[in-house]
Amino acid sequence: MYPKLEVHTGFNRYGSLFCFHDDGHMTPQLYQLPATPHFKKLRVLDLGSLHFITGIPSYVADLILLRYLALRPSKSLNSLPLLKDWNLQTLVLLENWGVSTSAEDPKPLIPEIWELPKLRHLQFCRTIVLGTPTVVHQCIQTVQWLRPFQCTEQVFLSIPNAKVMGIFMEGSVEFGEPNCLDNLRCLNQLEELKIESRHNPMFLPVVYAFPVQLKKLKLKGTLVPWDAMIVIGMLPNLQVLKLKNGACQGPHWELTQGSFRQLKSLLIYGSDLMHWEATGNNVFHVLESLILKECYELEAIPSSFEDILTLKLIELCHCYSRLVNSANQIQEVQRDYGNNGLVVRAYNIWRNAEDVLEDELKEELEGR
Repeated sequence: MYPKLEVHTGFNRYGSLFCFHDDGHMTPQLYQLPATPHFKKLRVLDLGSLHFITGIPSYVADLILLRYLALRPSKSLNSLPLLKDWNLQTLVLLENWGVSTSAEDPKPLIPEIWELPKLRHLQFCRTIVLGTPTVVHQCIQTVQWLRPFQCTEQVFLSIPNAKVMGIFMEGSVEFGEPNCLDNLRCLNQLEELKIESRHNPMFLPVVYAFPVQLKKLKLKGTLVPWDAMIVIGMLPNLQVLKLKNGACQGPHWELTQGSFRQLKSLLIYGSDLMHWEATGNNVFHVLESLILKECYELEAIPSSFEDILTLKLIELCHCYSRLVNSANQIQEVQRDYGNNGLVVRAYNIWRNAEDVLEDELKEELEGR
């Protein structure tokens, strides 16, 4: 797209068009793709790298064969050139470049988007609020990001077959207020749930509010107390748990017998956790992957990990050497049990003060 796109008759054979623009400063540019019949056969159109100052080009609505459309709308977006006879299956609306946007002042999106008959996957930036569904949409499988006030029974029952859901908690929830997450029970087919917050405390719903089919859960910036994670540990089919950038808060996490029995992958990224205990049997019973990043305060991995013979990987990044030492100890014990497949991968590790002093003492003794 630099400096411009030259159109030729050969375009009538193309099924996909990806546009790229990067001048090193992400300066907003105005582009207009030629509205010619040469694009009529497009099924994939990705304009996510371009900034349309005057709004979404009207000719996009003429591409009725589109299956995938990615756009980066301007802040003033209040409509989309939609046609109800579109074949669109995936719509992605990305966050704007170079324009000050605020999640506290979101822009509503026209409700007609729900009426696209074949729409399956809908992803939009946090500065846009999706309109309320006017019909039950059986095809929708992915929706992100919803706001708490949109997490109602009416909305969830309108997308009964959703498998992936993203919820953005823009404000803290006061104790005693109705928990919008209680309505998750309406999504019987949900397999993956992402909840993000701007480091505002969030209360978890009771365990039976979570869909029984839930396999993947990601929390980011939600500041959930570690002791409240007992609810997550009871989810019967959870296989992947990602805790990122202050998902949980507090220095101590103690797990009890029977927690996370089906979990296969655990990621903790950016945490102030110091002491981690896991007692009893059947804790992380089938865990295969443990990834710890930017856990500077964490002193050790629980010794009970020595008994998890399904463990294949422990990955450590941006932590202190004491944590690596505990991982290596687990690896040694596992080898004694006959599990030679466990890999410990560590990089960008900081040395503990006691290790530095010990090395200095050794050097001094060797010098003598």
